[in-house]
Amino acid sequence: MRGLTIAVTGGAGFVGSHVCHLLGIGAHEKSLNFKCAEVRIIDLKPPRNDNKLLAVFEDNAKPVCKLSFLQGSILDIEFLGKAFEGADVVIHVASLVDFGQNPKELILKVNVEGVKNVIEACKINNVKALVYTSSLETISRKVPNVEMLDDAPYPKDVSDFLGGY
Repeated sequence: MRGLTIAVTGGAGFVGSHVCHLLGIGAHEKSLNFKCAEVRIIDLKPPRNDNKLLAVFEDNAKPVCKLSFLQGSILDIEFLGKAFEGADVVIHVASLVDFGQNPKELILKVNVEGVKNVIEACKINNVKALVYTSSLETISRKVPNVEMLDDAPYPKDVSDFLGGY
């Protein structure tokens, strides 16, 4: 059985780099329930020069699971189409969060149109599974989101979810 090819959008960001790191550890320790052939980091910016991440993907110079990086935007459907070629799984963690540095229009465009593009590129490439994590922005506001249709109660405080970091 050939291993799975896993594409991680936002793989150079905080959450994405942890996902890639854990995939690498799982491949190295053979603790995954599947064989890993490749992890593709897909992001606007290259991953930090993190030897810890790179070391996890190598076992005495014998690659355990190939690690690659593709630089581009989730707003570029053509790029995503190429980036997802041959991928079995896409883990979508790319998002733009609002720390007051980006215009709301851009945040909306990345977080809505970007997701649509990821889904479309998955369909085009017959990707078997898509994991979508959403973003901290979904739950971080204490004021009610009038656009949200879910009846679930809001958490008391976002720090309940960040305690482990």
